[in-house]
Amino acid sequence: MLGSVVQVHLSLPRKSKPTKIIQKIERVNKAKNLPLVSICICNFNMGRYIYDALNSVCMQLDSQYEVVVIDDGSSDNSLDELNRLKTKYNFLKIFPYARDSKRMLGATRNLSIKHSLGKYVVLHIDADDIWEDGIHEWCENAIKLSLKFNDEVFISGNQINFTNKRFIEDFGGYKNMGWTEDRDLWMRLASKNKLIFVNHPVFRKRMPLVFSDKLKKFPRVNWQTLQADLRSKKRIVAEAPELFFDSLINIGKRGIYNDIFRIICFIPGLIVAIYNGSNYHQKNEISASDYQKYKSMKTKSFDEWLRVD
Repeated sequence: MLGSVVQVHLSLPRKSKPTKIIQKIERVNKAKNLPLVSICICNFNMGRYIYDALNSVCMQLDSQYEVVVIDDGSSDNSLDELNRLKTKYNFLKIFPYARDSKRMLGATRNLSIKHSLGKYVVLHIDADDIWEDGIHEWCENAIKLSLKFNDEVFISGNQINFTNKRFIEDFGGYKNMGWTEDRDLWMRLASKNKLIFVNHPVFRKRMPLVFSDKLKKFPRVNWQTLQADLRSKKRIVAEAPELFFDSLINIGKRGIYNDIFRIICFIPGLIVAIYNGSNYHQKNEISASDYQKYKSMKTKSFDEWLRVD
């Protein structure tokens, strides 16, 4: 655990006053003794960081919120740190699960949504992020925007995501993937015109990992990203050379060390991908280029989106 919360000096989203309809929803949820918004967090062996990370979130919240933490079988002091934090915040809810090698981050994110009680869920706030003031104001704006789309939209901000719980569950949630589960979901949502992007100042900062944690995370993230890229192809063997030469020719595009790892591990990665098979047929197809065009058309500030007829 770091000694104190890292101080971040960033621009904040503009504050907004709750509309009458939001106030009505808040009263209904309060009468049912339910939170309005659930902040969903997944944790695995982040005990060194999780107290300060969650404290920076929880200190901004009131009774309209709950924080749902899925501990994915941590073997470090994560649960001790979480229980220590729970003594300060009674809206913090901890759900420890036994480690399951078949359960990847996408499935864990779905568990956090399943356990949430709020009408809305906030996603992709991670266990090693420090958040400056602004979460509550951001959520108020996100609720207004979600209501504008009849609560049938996924709002992707800068390092923070928001949607209606029923909508994301009906849509099918995340696939059981690691580290690319968000990209896969966004592309599926975009293919159905159910994804919008909000441009706003970033008000979170990633906590610096100690070297040993970086060493553990680096191969896992890069391996899973390589697998996702290979298995996303309709014909893995035929299309693999294009991926390989992209890493070779454009070395450094993903970061020099990431691309070196990708090149060294490409052949064993290809063998594993062939064994596991393509998941191309599982996708609601939208090409990477079409996705980028979609994103450029669907990115606006909160004010701009709320003015759209």
